[in-house]
Amino acid sequence: MNDNRMNPVDQDLMAIDARLEFRRMRQMIARLFLGKRQTSLLTLDHYRDSRKIINKQKMGTQAIPVQQIKGSVTGYADYDADFYPQYGTREVWTRRYLARLNGDSAPAIKVVKVDDSYFVEEGHIDVSIARVMGQGYIDAQITEIELEAASPQTTQPMPEKRVTGSFEVEGRQLFES
Repeated sequence: MNDNRMNPVDQDLMAIDARLEFRRMRQMIARLFLGKRQTSLLTLDHYRDSRKIINKQKMGTQAIPVQQIKGSVTGYADYDADFYPQYGTREVWTRRYLARLNGDSAPAIKVVKVDDSYFVEEGHIDVSIARVMGQGYIDAQITEIELEAASPQTTQPMPEKRVTGSFEVEGRQLFES
């Protein structure tokens, strides 16, 4: 009988790797924050900029480029603009990352496609992990929408969002609001 389970030492090493990866991402966020470049996820509503949806259709499940995922349908607060996780997601993120290291495949995420950009409806954690792992493509259930043409005077830059709460790197508290 072939037993594909990992030995406890390998499991411990992978758990440590997942926690270190999460910590590395948090440190990157700290550097961005200290450089005043911290932003929230782009939302589909902001991208639409009050343009009406003129067509909507389901496109089925396809592999999409991870780098074309630009934001979230809802502006999911647990991730920053680069899909780095915030503090409240550590346990779930680490567990899912370990599963991926063990060879488990992620379910298809759900996205809305507008122009050449994708916005996550479901599967933010999987996008975050795919980016960390350098994955080029991710399976997604796609709903494509077509918007009316934009008028030049309505397009505005996305407002920057300041980080609030406690901010810690390597056990040292850097910021608290």
